[in-house]
Amino acid sequence: MRDRIRDPMVLTVLLTILPLSGCQPQSLEDLRAEALEAYKEGDFQRSLELYERAQDLVPPDLPHLHFDQASCLIQLGDFDAALSACNTGITKAEYYYGDPDAPEMAPHYYSRGITYDGSGRFEEAIADFERAIALEPNTQGVKNNLAWILSTCPDEAIRDPQRAVQLATEECQRTAWPHPFALDTLAAALAANGDFEQAITIQQRAIELITDDETFAEELQSRLKLYEAGKPFIEPSEPQPTHS
Repeated sequence: MRDRIRDPMVLTVLLTILPLSGCQPQSLEDLRAEALEAYKEGDFQRSLELYERAQDLVPPDLPHLHFDQASCLIQLGDFDAALSACNTGITKAEYYYGDPDAPEMAPHYYSRGITYDGSGRFEEAIADFERAIALEPNTQGVKNNLAWILSTCPDEAIRDPQRAVQLATEECQRTAWPHPFALDTLAAALAANGDFEQAITIQQRAIELITDDETFAEELQSRLKLYEAGKPFIEPSEPQPTHS
């Protein structure tokens, strides 16, 4: 996976849609803004340190910063620590929202699903993505990530190309078709379903939309060559590295 997760910008979104309701002093807002900026710049270690400092400024029952920290840990490759942070956050979120099935829980399950996905625990990732969709179908990015697993998982028993096409199409429609990540996923789903002609068209469109990420463009070009050769893209079977 690119940068160990399907869509790095999704995590930036998660950091901004999980507000710390009410009780934060300006110093906390400043820390969180600085941490988010460090994250966007790719300085994930500094971002993590800033979120850890911010954690000391919030009431202990607030769940949100645990997911901020998990986002950084995912990027640093420490999936075990990220999963621990997600689990702590979900436990607190259930208490915070007063209902484990509250729609507000969806981004939290999505965040943990990303962690499972990055560490190769695909069935658990799928379960969390499905839970997020059930709680809030319009959770940004979750259908994209689920479709990616169902299209490209190295475990053939997990792949479900037809459902992947459905989910990826819904995600593209939700974003009005502009995002290369969503189009890349749709192309992978179409290729997994044997529709290489349409996969090529969609992948070419995705490449056209990339303006400032040469590495990602090269990645999409490599998949395009597979589709042109009549082959789907399957993720490598090796699990992502973790740090103890």
